[in-house]
Amino acid sequence: MLRVLVMAGLMISLLSAFALYSTSTETRQLAEAVADKQITKEELIRSIAILKAEQAYRTRPEVIEPLARRLGMRPVRGEQYVDRRTLISSAGSQ
Repeated sequence: MLRVLVMAGLMISLLSAFALYSTSTETRQLAEAVADKQITKEELIRSIAILKAEQAYRTRPEVIEPLARRLGMRPVRGEQYVDRRTLISSAGSQ
């Protein structure tokens, strides 16, 4: 009877040790995955900040104006504005 209890205790100890090792390994792998994702997140945040700064620079009027003039664009003149009712009536007659 004592042998059976000792063998059962030994088996339970071995199974517990295996379960603990397995859990420890999984935990380390998950911690590494979380660390990798954190690094990726920080890199993306830096990239977004750079893109926002670049967008802010490129949308400044002094940057846009020379590019627009090279494309043949000119400032809007008053006669280019049309009343909305005129647009609606001319669209309906076509």
